[in-house]
Amino acid sequence: MKLPAFNDYLPEQETESIIRKGLADVSLRYLRENEMCELISDSQHLQSMVSHWMTQLEEEGQTPLYDASNELYSNILDQQRLYLYHLNKEHANINEDIVNRFIQRIDLEQERLKYE
Repeated sequence: MKLPAFNDYLPEQETESIIRKGLADVSLRYLRENEMCELISDSQHLQSMVSHWMTQLEEEGQTPLYDASNELYSNILDQQRLYLYHLNKEHANINEDIVNRFIQRIDLEQERLKYE
């Protein structure tokens, strides 16, 4: 494991862009690999999220994998959390505070799901 030099992080905006793009990619890949298209069409919230993720990838010049119920959404959030843990562990130039901010957002979203 490499130890970062102080202030040797990518700029905050670039770090957030990397994280957002990675989260969108992980989410759409999870849906594709688990063949969840039918469940997506039954949930207005998941459809909105898939549209949001596709837009993020298109803005980065990537082609989305395809055109997203609470359990499925929670599984997607778990995949996003795993991505963030991996990103934080493998990339010393990514500011851990920014990664933790995104993990906190995922935690809050999962807590919100418990009360719906």
